[in-house]
Amino acid sequence: MPVLNLEQILQNVGGYVDQETDTPTGTDLSTRTNYINRALNEWASSYDWNQLTQKYEFSVSGVSCTSFGLPTNFRKPMSAAYYFDATVPTRFTLTPLNERFDVGRYYYSTENIAYIAGNPATGYSLNIPKGLPSGASLVMDIQIYPSSLATFSDTPAIDDPEYLVDRCIAYVLEARSDSKFPIMKASADRKLSTMLERQNAGNFGSSNSIPRDGSFVIGLD
Repeated sequence: MPVLNLEQILQNVGGYVDQETDTPTGTDLSTRTNYINRALNEWASSYDWNQLTQKYEFSVSGVSCTSFGLPTNFRKPMSAAYYFDATVPTRFTLTPLNERFDVGRYYYSTENIAYIAGNPATGYSLNIPKGLPSGASLVMDIQIYPSSLATFSDTPAIDDPEYLVDRCIAYVLEARSDSKFPIMKASADRKLSTMLERQNAGNFGSSNSIPRDGSFVIGLD
């Protein structure tokens, strides 16, 4: 799919709703930019997209660190946390929030467990009751929220930016009570479904076997 920046998306929207591809100004610019960012957030919340999954490396400082700040765009964890001491990784399993008040389990056992605390208003942190030494290497895969498009040159992380075009057009038509609104909403939904299918389809370099212990592996034997 072609890469489109915010200005190009706005121009494509204008080509449909205004029959002209000039970059909008004034109220049209602010309203349509808002619609595009709403569509981007709708896309992000609809699935755990590969484009929004990243490895996060924590900063570990202090004598015995137990709490590690997560980035402001953190949405959810996508893996356990891993502490690397030399070449040997230690896995810290994430425990559900409703179990993190088991004080005895956390502070008087040798289990490698962790939990995430916080909320969108105050931020989130990864907590490891056992603590880690200063300078430790701690990493975890996380899902993030997409960055909002604010300047004309900003480019969305979405696989098919034409989804943002169609969804923004649908928002504009809905606000105008235009009867073509359902048509453009359906077009956006089809593009969303196609992106989902494409991500789940894998590729020729992917393994389609099921990892398991033992010599027999489905798909290979």
